[in-house]
Amino acid sequence: MMTLPIDAVPDITNNQVQIVTVSPTLAPQEVEQLITMPIEIAMSNIMNVEEIRSVSRFGLSLVTVVFKESVPTLDARQLINEQIQTVAGEIPTELGTPDVLSWLESQVDEGETIMVNLMSALNKEPFYEKLGFHTRPFSDHGSGMSRWISR
Repeated sequence: MMTLPIDAVPDITNNQVQIVTVSPTLAPQEVEQLITMPIEIAMSNIMNVEEIRSVSRFGLSLVTVVFKESVPTLDARQLINEQIQTVAGEIPTELGTPDVLSWLESQVDEGETIMVNLMSALNKEPFYEKLGFHTRPFSDHGSGMSRWISR
């Protein structure tokens, strides 16, 4: 094991799809009740799911659905998208729209996905301005970062 080259590390990420809903006006209890629970209930109807877990924070719902390894990534995303369409009518549009994020979509890009949660006392615009200044050098071609998404 100690003689393996560094690039021989296998991808150990499980087959998961995440559903992210941003609703900046809601407290964690409201996020849980109005967004997270309806999404979890809808996801419980999907076949070949090993685990459903969630996190509700101020203004953010994150539901992770873990599929069996035998389920192809695109099929998993399609199943999730179908259920999202079903549950979207239960979530008022002013509270946010669920977005699907698959950790395995990075395999299509031949890259890795890193999710970072940053908090600041600054207003949103100055915060993103400073964040962009410090991360822009990494997003240039040749750095290994294939894309940058901020919300």
